[in-house]
Amino acid sequence: MCIAILNSRTTLSDNTIKNSWSNNDQGAGLLYNHKGKLTAFKTYNYKEFLRKYKELRKDNSVKKIVLHFRIATSGHEPYTNLHPFMINENLGFVHNGIISGLGNQQHSDTHQFNEMLKKLPSNFLNCSTTKELIKEYISGSKLLFLDHNDKHTIINEHYGHWDKDENWYSNNSYQQNLDFVYFGNQKVSKTNVTTKKSKKIKESEEENIEYLNYVFTNVNLYRLETFSELVNIPLSNPEILTIAEELTNYYNTYDIQKLNSLIIQEEQEAFSANYNNQYHDF
Repeated sequence: MCIAILNSRTTLSDNTIKNSWSNNDQGAGLLYNHKGKLTAFKTYNYKEFLRKYKELRKDNSVKKIVLHFRIATSGHEPYTNLHPFMINENLGFVHNGIISGLGNQQHSDTHQFNEMLKKLPSNFLNCSTTKELIKEYISGSKLLFLDHNDKHTIINEHYGHWDKDENWYSNNSYQQNLDFVYFGNQKVSKTNVTTKKSKKIKESEEENIEYLNYVFTNVNLYRLETFSELVNIPLSNPEILTIAEELTNYYNTYDIQKLNSLIIQEEQEAFSANYNNQYHDF
């Protein structure tokens, strides 16, 4: 799904940011102007993201802030595929949608599209014809640009909406914490796991269970490319033990490295089977 937000002036509520992250939890980024420089910030850590956003909003010199929360079904290379993308030192953007024909396992469709934009004249957004051609190329996608003069440009703005505080949202996934995510074009439950067999976790596996508790806190079971980032998140979800049990049963192993490898392997095979090697960024 992803969500792109143009935060014009007011501070977004904690719920808005939390819901946006929860529904699009594979990394997030900020684009803003500070001390005369267009700056991009990217992270896989929610607390770090929230802290940085609030820090910027307390700085009166920072005006517009572009936020992006990612869901990925392509581009599994960490950080490289996180939004925002810098076209040049004076222009960056974020994307919400699908750019057909672009994207692979290493690089997302947005990453590849950015490489195309880099070849255009630096002032391409001043050309109405160029913007119309981009609009046709990206179909129903939404692009949100911000330049070093704090000027924003939204392509397919009408597919999103504005609120009373002059904030623009590319969709409504900020409004509530959903119990599903869009995996490709299908809705997938955040906690749906089918077990191959049922087995109680033995007390002798106590150390591994404790480790799994940490690993699977707040993990979407179908999207684990941020696996290594989640290991040190403290246990906060009472359902994590059940999730860990189901996964260790499903893959028939308590070995955390083997478990990670099997999950990623199955995820990649599913991408190939379901999308015929066409990988897109949502």
